[in-house]
Amino acid sequence: MCIRDSEYTGSGGVNRAYIGFGRALWQRRDSTGLRSKLSAGANFEFLFGTVDATRKAYYPLGSGYYHSSVVSSLVLRAPTGTLGLMQSGQLVTMAGAEKRLKERLAHLAAQDKRDEMDWLNAGRDLAERKPKKAPKLRREALRWRAGVGVDLPAWFTAQHSSLATSFRLSGTVENPIDTAQRIDGAFGTLSLPFGLAAGFGIENSRWALAAELHHRDWSALRSDVEGYALRTDLVAATTYAIGASFRPAGQQGGSFLKRTTYRAGARYTQDPIALRDQAISQFGMSFGCSLPIAGASTRSRINLAVEHGQRGTTAEGLLSERYTNLHIGITITPDMREQWFKKRRID
Repeated sequence: MCIRDSEYTGSGGVNRAYIGFGRALWQRRDSTGLRSKLSAGANFEFLFGTVDATRKAYYPLGSGYYHSSVVSSLVLRAPTGTLGLMQSGQLVTMAGAEKRLKERLAHLAAQDKRDEMDWLNAGRDLAERKPKKAPKLRREALRWRAGVGVDLPAWFTAQHSSLATSFRLSGTVENPIDTAQRIDGAFGTLSLPFGLAAGFGIENSRWALAAELHHRDWSALRSDVEGYALRTDLVAATTYAIGASFRPAGQQGGSFLKRTTYRAGARYTQDPIALRDQAISQFGMSFGCSLPIAGASTRSRINLAVEHGQRGTTAEGLLSERYTNLHIGITITPDMREQWFKKRRID
């Protein structure tokens, strides 16, 4: 018998509480005065939450079938963690940066000399020629960072409750008729596979460029809970992301606009959900800026960003959606220059 209409609603999710630790395994100062080092870190996490879901099926009037409803609740608890390793160092030393700067200035001076000779050979008055001004270049050492991370697998303890009933509609009121199935607090397990992440970036005092990859094979998720089954097919999920930032003034002072950090990024995600044998993908681009608060005597900032993207596909009768997210935040960084972090001798 064909269903006239169906309805699915859900709420809840999984929360995460964590504490993290990090330590430098090896380090030494480089030509920039900063440290090239190998660091390791770990987050110890506890996942917890409740997932509630309701499924209803409505049949045509006179079909001889009662409407049906299934209400379920899944309570999850699991300890887990993440491990990471990061290496940073110099890609271009200060000496190398100074050499490149001198070569650049010498090239510009030679080019200006050739232009001067061309001017004279053309019989033009040298006094009318305006020499080329050398741009304000600064020597900039270039640094690199590379890291890998592992999301440890998690084994959830799960408690499942479910109630399946048939009902008759009286206007908008549901009148229960019979209980088809009842599960009251059945215990089981839900295993979550491990994930891998890797990233690489280069930077100097003014700009930074980074790329990141994250992968987790959700098809390896296993459920051993009475009366509970996954509603959709799961596949491997992969996220590719790239981002860049630019601060015109670098670590130096300057005008408000030169001390502002400008950012842009893009990401492509293969979601873990597959519908009708169609993979669900997501692509988004983001733009933002980090505005300094007050004057140059503070490191605290107001962060603004906008993200626009598209998720889904129209193949096989599925839906595709476009979205725009706005983000506003504030970062308060403890620093000796911050007035509110200074301990006053007399209040």
